[in-house]
Amino acid sequence: MKLALHKAFRQVGATDEQAHQAAETIDSALDKRIKESQTHLATKSDIHELKVEIANVRTEMSSMKAELIRLFLTGQVATIGINVTVVVAAIRILAKS
Repeated sequence: MKLALHKAFRQVGATDEQAHQAAETIDSALDKRIKESQTHLATKSDIHELKVEIANVRTEMSSMKAELIRLFLTGQVATIGINVTVVVAAIRILAKS
């Protein structure tokens, strides 16, 4: 690439030193730009790690869902038990009266 740039600058009248310097500057700027853009790309390994992490989060969410359902049902059973106890106690109190 530098050679092509160098030749292009020479064709438009730049000295050999000017053409060399301009080609170096442009080449360095392009290399820097390419390296910067590559740091923002995900590799196959990055994508695989992300998929594994998503799978782990889904597993955790599934476990939490099961635990929440268990706690909800336990609470419902406890509420029913308390209600039955209150009703039985009220019936006994009313039966004695």
